[in-house]
Amino acid sequence: MYDEMTMKALVPDVVTYTCIMNGLCKSGKVEEAKSVFREMEEVGVVPNHFSYATLIDSLFKDGNAGEAFAFQGQMVVRGVGFDVVVYTALMDGLFKVGMPNDAENMFQVLLEESLVPNCITYSALIGRLCKLGDVNKGELMLQEMEEKCVSPNVVVYASIVDRYTKKGLLNEAMNVMKKMVQRNILPNVFVYGTLIDGYFKGGQQGIALDLFKEMKSVGLEENNFVIDSFFNNFKRSGRMEEANELLKAMMSRGLVPDRVNYTSMMDGFFKVGKELDAFDMAEEMTEKSSGFDIVAYNVLINGLFKRGKYESESFYTGMRELGLVPVSATFNTMINAYCKEGNLENALNEMKSYGLLDLITRNILVQRLCAAGEIKKTMDVLNDMLVFGFHPTPTTHKAVLDASSKSRRADVILHIHNRLGG
Repeated sequence: MYDEMTMKALVPDVVTYTCIMNGLCKSGKVEEAKSVFREMEEVGVVPNHFSYATLIDSLFKDGNAGEAFAFQGQMVVRGVGFDVVVYTALMDGLFKVGMPNDAENMFQVLLEESLVPNCITYSALIGRLCKLGDVNKGELMLQEMEEKCVSPNVVVYASIVDRYTKKGLLNEAMNVMKKMVQRNILPNVFVYGTLIDGYFKGGQQGIALDLFKEMKSVGLEENNFVIDSFFNNFKRSGRMEEANELLKAMMSRGLVPDRVNYTSMMDGFFKVGKELDAFDMAEEMTEKSSGFDIVAYNVLINGLFKRGKYESESFYTGMRELGLVPVSATFNTMINAYCKEGNLENALNEMKSYGLLDLITRNILVQRLCAAGEIKKTMDVLNDMLVFGFHPTPTTHKAVLDASSKSRRADVILHIHNRLGG
């Protein structure tokens, strides 16, 4: 339609341009949406607040905060008014780039402008607060939402249920679901799945199974997320034969396992020592899902390492061939592999090249260096830790002192002890 209008020399209006931009953004074509925005300006059509909000929201989602802020600035310069939609896009974007205080301040500015937050605004705010672990503030926002007669939707309640469950506060999570039902908002599969997973992890299998039956009774079908809760429950108790039967039943019903499901199965088989079955899962994952991500690859190398099959260089080569970027958990496994090979220098160089020497990784590295009697390298890593504000754990501290004592380096012991505040 857009091309047809152009061919007939018809100039689309701002609503048409914004709809086209919105469609492009939803398809992940942000650059093309920006081109349409520029064309709109070139033909003399003035962008409105919806035009800007569409781009700002998509740029934040695309990880391009700088350009999002630039469009915000352009709105101010051109005198384009901010409405609830714009403020919501900015607030959600600020949360995404790790600026929660600024996001909450943006919400206060919205209120000061006498604008009324809608359900989407509250949903974004409550969801982000819960992801940051501040579920109490999320509940307060829910109360405020209800007081202002803005009806919460299932997404708002799901955020609070999810956070309570992750904190192990299962009674509170269940109460939130009951409150949903009282307000005639039916829990969706995500809410049920979150609670089922939480109760399984809490060792309350009876309640988890009751919730599953309830979910089925209200006409909801299990999805990959719910099935994965069962896989993980079987995995924790080493019942991988039952997990495998569930996998077969799942596939017979036409539900295709995703990467997360295959990763859970692979991890479970490694843990019970069924290496060949784990490899079968890895092969199936490659053939039937979207292949390995870094989480699945970490499970693979960790499983192989524990089975005594570690070849650090081949692991790194495979990772690069798959286009995967290692994370700290990858290196935590690889440190052990390099240590077995007597090649900790390579581990240190690889980690530095990726900038992934976090607290846990550094502590593991120090402990392995101590076990190898590498006092000088231990000191180098410890000094590096202290420069970047990382503090050794008590276990690391003890390992350092024990290693120094065995090497009869009293000066090193005293130096380390003082540096660690001992």
